[in-house]
Amino acid sequence: MKKSYLVVVSLVVMMLVLGIAFQASAAKGCFDQGKGGKKQHLKMMAQKLKLTPDQEKEILKIKQKFERATLSLRHQMQTKKLALKTLWQEKELNRSAIEKTTKELVRVKIKLTEKRREMREQMKKVLTPEQLEIFEKMPHQGKHGKKGKSFRHCGSKCMAH
Repeated sequence: MKKSYLVVVSLVVMMLVLGIAFQASAAKGCFDQGKGGKKQHLKMMAQKLKLTPDQEKEILKIKQKFERATLSLRHQMQTKKLALKTLWQEKELNRSAIEKTTKELVRVKIKLTEKRREMREQMKKVLTPEQLEIFEKMPHQGKHGKKGKSFRHCGSKCMAH
């Protein structure tokens, strides 16, 4: 009983610390990171698409709006991942809890993907037809170089800064 209580308290403390760190990083917007950060991604995108200063500002606004709008979802995703990791580390696996948490995590990821698609559609409206053609051909690599995962939250990189 005492061990279970300690595990629960530890989990709550970890979630609070992660939540605070996550909110702090989101407040910065993760746009002021150094090499490899979202600011760097925006510069690369601006160069490849030859964006005007006005277009660059508009795309930055769209991306910042996305970051603010998805803060809660990204926080939920981190919390679900942490809970899932804890469930898998238990001596006796609670399969129903693992399944439930996994399904909840998938739902959050789907919502994030939908929001990301909405953001991309808004960005497309800012581009000229020539820029749009280049944009559609860009690999849009995101976290860990995975194609199709563009504009993902910077995760632990933000929390470290």
